[in-house]
Amino acid sequence: MANTYVPSTLVDLCLITVSKHLDGCKILNTLPDALRQRLFKAEFESFQTDVTDLSLSHCYTFTDDEAKNLKHLKNLQKLNLAHCDKLTGYALFTVCQLPQLETLILAHCTKVSVGFYSLPQLKNLTTLELSFCEIRDPVIQFISPLKNLTNLNLMCNRLSDEGVEHLKNLTSLVKLNLSLNPYITDKSLEIVKTLTNLEELNLNFCKLLTAVAISAITDTLNLKQLDMVGTADPISLSKTRPLILLAEDSKFQARMISMVLQRYNFEVEVATNGLEALEKFRENPRFDLILMDVVMPMMDGISCVKEIRGFETQNGLKPTPIIIQTADTRESQRNVCLEAGATEVLRKPLDNSCISLAKELMENSYHSLKA
Repeated sequence: MANTYVPSTLVDLCLITVSKHLDGCKILNTLPDALRQRLFKAEFESFQTDVTDLSLSHCYTFTDDEAKNLKHLKNLQKLNLAHCDKLTGYALFTVCQLPQLETLILAHCTKVSVGFYSLPQLKNLTTLELSFCEIRDPVIQFISPLKNLTNLNLMCNRLSDEGVEHLKNLTSLVKLNLSLNPYITDKSLEIVKTLTNLEELNLNFCKLLTAVAISAITDTLNLKQLDMVGTADPISLSKTRPLILLAEDSKFQARMISMVLQRYNFEVEVATNGLEALEKFRENPRFDLILMDVVMPMMDGISCVKEIRGFETQNGLKPTPIIIQTADTRESQRNVCLEAGATEVLRKPLDNSCISLAKELMENSYHSLKA
């Protein structure tokens, strides 16, 4: 007579009951200790086979011994072990035996780097998250063979130029985060420049980087996002950093809008009234976009837009995209703004749609200049 598994505890019985109703379940999020430990028993083998996405993030009691059981999840594609700070290199050795793994998240796992020698076994890995792992330069050599990586996060580690040197073979990278690695210098950017598929690059608080090096990298790479908060030098030399004229009389609003724009790699010049905005534009009509408030002292936004359009016409200049921001939601107010020469009108307070619209208007303007 075949052996029949008899649940020995209420927890086992509950897990078996639940699993029977979860045929084909592919995603499991953080599990309580008792359930997690029982999930890997032999009686759940078919259930284990179905799982492709497992998150054990913040399972602070998850140990190397438990991690050995991960080998049963043969079809696992995504594994999140963030903040499982008891894990060491032994656990990583087990993880690296999962043949289908594409995403591995080890953020805040500060003891796993001794097991990095196993990483080259993960031939299908495309995303590797290693922020706050206290990684040093020598172990980065074991990341170098991961040719399919498209997303690599090395934020807040102890890397220098020597470690970044090992990234030169990762030519498939699309996203790279080197923020809060304060020892990397311009020499690292020479390596990054060779990663021609990069679209997003994070260099926040890398204080040894200079404006000249950052300008060179933006000239070389076709980046869609470049984050550089807290770099030592201003980066106005960067030719790909769009310049926005912000006309806003409220100091608080001007500061908040500027912070958001700078976060998306825009350079911002602020004018506190319409007359000042007009003067700034006349002095430098090469702004990529103007963001204009309506109600301002000295000269209102609508009058300022009319004056700017007149100046462009008189001097044979291409129209600069102008977004008027207003709290007046009436259609008649929108029509007044557009008739004055505004390109688009947005309702205050501004949200992320402003960023998307700004990028769209600037791209259209650049294309018209090339035409």
